[in-house]
Amino acid sequence: MSTLKVKADALWTLAETADHCGVSPRTVRRWLLRGELPVVKFGEKTVRIPSAAVRAFIARHTRVNTPAIAAPIALPRTEPCAAQRLAEIIRLPVKARLR
Repeated sequence: MSTLKVKADALWTLAETADHCGVSPRTVRRWLLRGELPVVKFGEKTVRIPSAAVRAFIARHTRVNTPAIAAPIALPRTEPCAAQRLAEIIRLPVKARLR
């Protein structure tokens, strides 16, 4: 059995962990059951979570907000695009198309 040496203030309760993460204690329990956070057990029901592990967990699951990419600027066309030219040809009478 391994022993874990940590300072008492470095261990958080379920409620403290939930408050720090902005979630409910039930969500923290699910994370513990899935092994997403380490747990230090003191008896049957008393558990504590290392604060450093919570901070690392938050860092792993935090998305970085990147600035939105500006929409491309439409450049003025000097010539009609192929679709516009085709539409013009289709609208012409048959004799005019053959020129």
